[in-house]
Formats: sequence, structure tokens, C-alpha cells
Amino acid sequence: MAEVFARHSQTNEATEAFDDLSHGLLLAREKRQEVPCLGPGAEAWTSDDATDQELAADLCLLCPVFALCQRYADAEEPSAGTWAGVTRNKTRAISEEWAARKARGTTGRGRDRASRRLSRKGRRWTPGQRDCTCGCGGVTKGGWYLSGHDSMHLARLRADLRSKTITADAALAEVAHSEALQAKLRAQLGIRG
Repeated sequence: MAEVFARHSQTNEATEAFDDLSHGLLLAREKRQEVPCLGPGAEAWTSDDATDQELAADLCLLCPVFALCQRYADAEEPSAGTWAGVTRNKTRAISEEWAARKARGTTGRGRDRASRRLSRKGRRWTPGQRDCTCGCGGVTKGGWYLSGHDSMHLARLRADLRSKTITADAALAEVAHSEALQAKLRAQLGIRG
């Protein structure tokens, strides 16, 4: 009987969390806030590729409904996908490793992940490497961005433009190294020419 009650309580908690998340998503849409898992590149949140999962987890940190998503994921315990910066897999070992890393405070978010990636592989700075232009703190093998980070950079620029912390000219200057990115940003902003 206690087991049935526990499952029912968990279901109610998950239902309430889902309702709150749904409401938060609607509010974000009304405020024209970008929810990364619902826009272009949303397949990263359900991908089995480690690079896509890492990108999804990083982009979750920018989400306006992060806390609501985390509450829902904790209540529902989904068996797959990236939820609130955590990739949920069916294997228990991965979940246990994540919990252990979280307890140690080394979840691998932001600059900390990039520095660990470098030290783990034992690489030293070599000519041709450069900091990822998006500002994540990662290091490329010679290009301007790590995989997928050009889109992340454009998303950040659009957010900065919406909050009026930079001008359109400053945003375009930030991607001056790439005509393709400048054209993409112009198109997203509705600027001709």
C-alpha cells in the first residue's frame, strides 16, 4: 500500500511540476524570451551524441524556465533527453556518476568544463588554437568556434540586442570575422544589406 501511495504522490508532484513548466513556457513565449530546446537545433536535447548533449546542457543554463524544468525533471525522472542541463540516460551508471560529480561541485558547466577538458587530454596551448569566439572559455583546434557554438553566439547577441546592452552595429562587428554569420544575424534581425 505504501508503494502505491508513494507512486501516486510522485505522479501528483510531477503533474504539478509539468503544469508549472507549461505555464512558464507560455509566459516566456509571451515575453519573447528564447527557450533554447524549442528553437532551431532542438534535436540536441534528444540526441545520443555526446557533443550535442554537452551543447544542450550548456544552452539550458541560458533558459528562462530552467528552474521549472529542473523541478519537473526531478519529479518525473525522465529516462532520456537533456533536462535542466542534465542529460538523462537509461543507464544507472551515468546518473550515479552525475550525482557524484554534482556532490563534488564539478558538474562541468561553463569555463570549468573547458579547463578540465584541456587538462584531461594533457594538451598545451599550441599555435593555431584559439579561444572559442562565443566566449564559453573553450579552445578550438584553429577555427573560430567549437561545434555548434556559432549558433550559441548568435543567440547571445540576439538576447543582448533585446535587452539593449549592445547595438546592432556592435553585434555585427562581433561576428565580422564571418560573412555567413553576419548575413545570418542580419536576416534574424530583419536588416537588409
